[in-house]
Parts: sequence; structure tokens; C-alpha cells
Amino acid sequence: MDIEGAVGTMTLMSKAVSAAQPKLRVMRLEASIDGTAVILTDVDLTGMGISREVCYRITVAELVSAIEVHGVEQWLDSLSR
Repeated sequence: MDIEGAVGTMTLMSKAVSAAQPKLRVMRLEASIDGTAVILTDVDLTGMGISREVCYRITVAELVSAIEVHGVEQWLDSLSR
């Protein structure tokens, strides 16, 4: 069985004061070049003259595992209410 890696980019959040101005904050999820991981990039330009870019790298297997665990926890929480 062949297993293929991640491919592509997705913008998760984009925030701007107005449509005419550049984005103030962008969160993007994209595949690594080799396709073995995804990279969450958080670009924050909200400070006057200050920019911040933070990247988090997680393997595809770790991401799937985290989603599965988080999903189960959410389901169990909903049952206890």
C-alpha cells in the first residue's frame, strides 16, 4: 500500500482592518516541501512597525493523531453534559 504525503496550502484565518489595507494577521497551514509534515505559520503585523512570524512543524501522523485524540475528548465531554 502506497502512502502519499501532504500537498498544498490553506489559509486558516486572515484579518484586516479594511479590504483596501494589507492583512494584519494571517494563519496558514501548508505542506512541507518533502510532504512529510505540515507547517502552521502565524504572521502578525498588528504592532506598529513590528512583525512577527512563528512556524510550527508537525508530521502528518502526529497531526492525524492529535485530531483523533481531540475529537474523542470533545465527544466524551459532550456526553457528560
